[in-house]
Amino acid sequence: MPHLLLIMLVLAGSCVASDMLRITSPATATTVNPGQTITITVAANPGVTSIGVMTPLAEATETSVPLQFSLTIPTNKLIDQYNVQAWGSFQGQPASSAPISLNLESAFSLVSIEPDSNTMEIPQIGTGLPIHVIGTFADGSQADISRSVNTSYASANPSVATVNKQGVVTAVASGATNITITTSVGTATVTVTVGTPRKRVSFFFPLSELPQARLQMRGMEQH
Repeated sequence: MPHLLLIMLVLAGSCVASDMLRITSPATATTVNPGQTITITVAANPGVTSIGVMTPLAEATETSVPLQFSLTIPTNKLIDQYNVQAWGSFQGQPASSAPISLNLESAFSLVSIEPDSNTMEIPQIGTGLPIHVIGTFADGSQADISRSVNTSYASANPSVATVNKQGVVTAVASGATNITITTSVGTATVTVTVGTPRKRVSFFFPLSELPQARLQMRGMEQH
């Protein structure tokens, strides 16, 4: 079913219970590779119509077998985890399944890793910046594996900076800490430095003194 119609169903109103539709195959957290074609099988309760499958990976097309859809994994998508969901219509209301996830990974084994930088500076507390990790594979190809489910992160001092499972580092307090990146072929370290927040200085002058105050501040700027 075309994506446009599915989107219109979603926008039409709240979805009915997700158990009206179920993705029975593949299992959630299945690993897929670029260029691979997989079959997605959906189970639907009686009365559910206009059934289709949606995923940010690519458009899933209907096959000759009822409630089976073919999905070819693009070769230009980032290594990451992608959701897949079945959609349909029940008594004029949109219905959806619980999503499953597909883990997109290279078809070749990982040989080595290297962060794009071994240091990271975050000037402002509360700011988050991503770590980028480049993996080299057995066929000689390289890809960003920062968001791979096989890449994990840990902060040596979460009171200075935390890191989530996607490798986004968030500054908590001034100081320095190390973020350890762990993969199947070893570890790497990124040193994170969090700067001291700048203090804002405010000047208050009575209205009668504003002309003189402007002259004084211009003198300060010249020095």
